Amino acid sequence: MVASLVLFFIALVLMLAAVLSMMRARRLEQIAKVTQRLEAVAFLTPQDDVLQIRQTEAMAELTRWLSRVGLQIQPGAAITLMALAIASGLGILKIWGGIAALIWWATIGTISIVVPQVRYRQKVNKMISQIPLFVDQVVRSLATGRNVEGAIKIAAEDLQEPLREVIMRAQKNVDLGTDLGDALRDAANFHDIKELHMLALAIHTSRVYGGSPRDMLESIVNLIRQREQMQRELRAMTGETRVSAMVLGGMPTAMALYMGWVNPTYIAGMWNDESGRMILLTAGGMQIAGAVVLWRMIKSI
Repeated sequence: MVASLVLFFIALVLMLAAVLSMMRARRLEQIAKVTQRLEAVAFLTPQDDVLQIRQTEAMAELTRWLSRVGLQIQPGAAITLMALAIASGLGILKIWGGIAALIWWATIGTISIVVPQVRYRQKVNKMISQIPLFVDQVVRSLATGRNVEGAIKIAAEDLQEPLREVIMRAQKNVDLGTDLGDALRDAANFHDIKELHMLALAIHTSRVYGGSPRDMLESIVNLIRQREQMQRELRAMTGETRVSAMVLGGMPTAMALYMGWVNPTYIAGMWNDESGRMILLTAGGMQIAGAVVLWRMIKSI
């Protein structure tokens, strides 16, 4: 019984992973179409080996994620360790049962994926909160007559981590000959920070088309601060909704666990009956789907 339940949950997880993979593949396909059109306009020769490109992109994405979250490990070693963790879970499933296997897989997934991702998001949020003050210092340096590179270099010296590391890495690339706008754009792409994208775009626009970078940077600071204020107001107004979503997402699971603890024969009787088993499996699938939807709704706020 427990083994069947474990296999059912594994199938649900794989199904959700397949749906997410399809959505990502569709997005990559759209990006590839746009890239092909840009290559045609720029008279560039597109690459032919599409399969190799996709494999390279997948490995590059994994490498970037590992670097983002601060895991100093090669992609091949990470895949090997994950395969060993899954195989160990199958061994635990045969020896100690499905509950122990679920606990093992949940622990490994939390330690290797959830915790690093949460820490990375906290790091990104801290960097975003540092950007307005950094741009303000750049604007003040520009007002004294310095150029953009010199203003950013001076402002970076007073920065604190984690934004200091990002700006200093971009500054090193500039010292090696990279354009400042391109260096900031690469940093923004690596960390997926829209505010850095705007900063890089402002610097690139002032270089290519002219104009005062000071005015553009001041506009960016005002835009970032207005956005942060609106986000705080939105979170304050939707606090009750988010709490309700958490309660609705956790209450069915808590009730099922309580019923199984108080009256285990009731759940066992439903599981042993064919129609009862179908009801439990359907309820479990709908609970997982609802939790995913509620999580996406909370994340979008």
